[in-house]
Amino acid sequence: PIDSANAYQAFVNLSNQGNAQGFYGLGQCYQRGLGVVASDSMACVYYQQALTAGYAEAGDMLKRIQNNAEIKQNLMLANACLERESYAEAIPYYNRAIELGSDSCSYELGICYLKNNDVKALKQLKKAAEQGNKEAMYQLGEMYQYAKLVNADESSAIAWYQQAAGLGHSAAKKEASK
Repeated sequence: PIDSANAYQAFVNLSNQGNAQGFYGLGQCYQRGLGVVASDSMACVYYQQALTAGYAEAGDMLKRIQNNAEIKQNLMLANACLERESYAEAIPYYNRAIELGSDSCSYELGICYLKNNDVKALKQLKKAAEQGNKEAMYQLGEMYQYAKLVNADESSAIAWYQQAAGLGHSAAKKEASK
């Protein structure tokens, strides 16, 4: 079996011969930290060389790295808005991250909508709950219990609290046991 260091060296040898697969392999090593310290910027250098040498899949990897960087940037900007409690300002950044493929910020976006009394909160919190987010489940329970942007519905509130409680949410456990 080939270990990471040997794979890295094999790709270096291939790339020294101008081999497109060697450049692509080096991009993979740098992107994943195989035999080297992980570095998206170095991965991009080698993916670009692979693309220039005719390895079309390298273009997809470049786009993926750029996409992930844009997601990270939007999440960072959204989080900076939250630190200032500027929930309305955070919404476009979270929306952009979701458009780019992030599935990790539905809860935060839902909270931003909730803080701005926007009914879009329900959709985002349900999406986050479907992804297993116990905080979103708890928030949905509160929304139904206290008629926040929805009609009061005790059975829906209890159902959401029970789901959150089942995932270990302590406040939801108290609400579900009332």
